[in-house]
Amino acid sequence: MQLKMNDWVKSVMLNEIAWEANNLHIDELSEAYKERNSWFNGAIESYKLLLSLPIVKTQHNLIPFLHIDLKDKKEDIVPTILSEEFIHEEINEYTPPDLHFCSREYYNDFYSKLDVCKLDLTLDNLQFKFLFRTYYDHTEMMYAREIYVFNE
Repeated sequence: MQLKMNDWVKSVMLNEIAWEANNLHIDELSEAYKERNSWFNGAIESYKLLLSLPIVKTQHNLIPFLHIDLKDKKEDIVPTILSEEFIHEEINEYTPPDLHFCSREYYNDFYSKLDVCKLDLTLDNLQFKFLFRTYYDHTEMMYAREIYVFNE
């Protein structure tokens, strides 16, 4: 798993724009993350592993993050508190969470403006910031909902 992740990280860091649309879904990392019921815990473990890699610790140009798609909804519903139970129930049934990088400029222009989620106690112990985004998807005619996880 670490070897696959290292190879991916190196490909992202090839040049200044290699991070754009270059993600790694957790089910590509391990057979243990093939089933939907393992996605959230697998995503958190994968993100922790990513953050622990020496190549990630020593570079300062790109910011690693975790992206989690939630189920689309007909109404614009923003959760008041994110809990593990909520995420397990609402995680998109087709798209496993994925790891990404973004530039500091992109983070400041986009992600820093998203709503910070309130977390329940079981998630509060992590040193991660959970951001929530919802938008209307005109193609699906539904509200898309996403969680972005950043290291604080």
